[in-house]
Amino acid sequence: MWIVLLSIFALANDADILSSRELLRDLWIAGDEQAWLDEADRHLAELDAGNPNLALQYAVVLDRRWGATHGEQALLAASLAESHAHLWPEDIRADKLKRLQQLRVSVTQHQWADAAHRSSHNPDNREWAEKAEHYRRMAQQASDN
Repeated sequence: MWIVLLSIFALANDADILSSRELLRDLWIAGDEQAWLDEADRHLAELDAGNPNLALQYAVVLDRRWGATHGEQALLAASLAESHAHLWPEDIRADKLKRLQQLRVSVTQHQWADAAHRSSHNPDNREWAEKAEHYRRMAQQASDN
């Protein structure tokens, strides 16, 4: 009985994944970036965290659209993509990993610039200066790799 129930759950989950992928495709084609981001976030969190292509694309769009505002979320998505990099065919894996590295540099530079800007406008607030230094180190580390 448990095997039947697990099989039914797996089929429902597969159907949900396929339905979500179709929705993601349709939203992308329609150019509804915010709705696409919302669905991609839901898809990765609830349905299929092991999709490195979607995780990478999600991180790229977050960085492009929101910059430092969603930097931590973009870095988490990049880490998720990297943790499933073995799923990429060998002939494209190196290019995808290089793109992930470029993304990390971009995200941390955005975070560094944002924190430095806030620090310069709030010189009495050490928190922003510390964040700026933290993100500077992260950006340096990302660009050194």
